[in-house]
Amino acid sequence: MGELPSLTALDENDSLDTTVPVDDYLATLAEDWLGVPAAEVLTDAQPLGLSF
Repeated sequence: MGELPSLTALDENDSLDTTVPVDDYLATLAEDWLGVPAAEVLTDAQPLGLSF
């Protein structure tokens, strides 16, 4: 999901930088699996529009 991370641009822990915030994944799970509007539990997250 999202843009592929660069293998040469690592974060401060020498790990790959993510290109999609974890909150967006959680917002998707909240809406698709739990049936809870993401805006009620994660104010700044945007669901990814995936179908599970």
